[in-house]
Amino acid sequence: MTPASTELMGQRALAALAELARRSVGPPTAEQLDPGARALHAHIAVARVRRTRLVRWSGAMVAMLVVTAGALWVSRTRPPPAEPPTLAYQIEGGSVVEGGYLRESGHAGIRLAFAEGTQFALLPGSRGRLRTADSAGVRIAIEQGTATFQVVPSGERSWLVDVGPFLVTVKGTDFWVSWDAKSERFELRLRRGRVTVSGPASGGDLTLQAGQRLVVSLPKAETLITEQTPEEAWAETNALASPAAHASSERPLPSPAGRP
Repeated sequence: MTPASTELMGQRALAALAELARRSVGPPTAEQLDPGARALHAHIAVARVRRTRLVRWSGAMVAMLVVTAGALWVSRTRPPPAEPPTLAYQIEGGSVVEGGYLRESGHAGIRLAFAEGTQFALLPGSRGRLRTADSAGVRIAIEQGTATFQVVPSGERSWLVDVGPFLVTVKGTDFWVSWDAKSERFELRLRRGRVTVSGPASGGDLTLQAGQRLVVSLPKAETLITEQTPEEAWAETNALASPAAHASSERPLPSPAGRP
């Protein structure tokens, strides 16, 4: 046998062995492929969820930044709310000092005449404060002593009077009110109109009509309402503001024209 024939036989034997090995191994089965496919699909799903969350989060952040920027722009460009114009008034017998406190300059008390016609008088020796006075309303505090009011009714303006721990809501009326801080005694005499009184020991909001008198004693926890005719109320409240009742007072509050 020649060397060439021997080499050819060896190559054929190797080819036959290779074909036999290929046939014995065969392609991978479906069972062998499933675990890998599932792992690949799971990886793709996780990546997709993460991408979706990232897009949503980014959109939410952009929306929030836009809203915040818009709010800041509006707050900076919007003009501040206009304050109600001050209600003009004239003062006699004293002045209004820092904090709105009314300082008496003589011995005749203090009188305020508001532009819309309302008149307020703080009797000699009394302490009071003008808290607000604008087109929306007026609020006055009586800390000690006696005051009289002649309020012009208005549907556009409110009148509130703090008298010690009590609050008087005025409906357009003439009344006399006092507070003694030492004895903790509140008294209101209504000559005309209607008021509502709220505060301690008053049993809730009390609405008074013309001619009624309210007395509240906090130490005794007593609330008393009595009746008077309008004429009696006018005479009595003018007497309380007269020089006889307050020796340093120059004159009582006059009755408005056309009234008893």
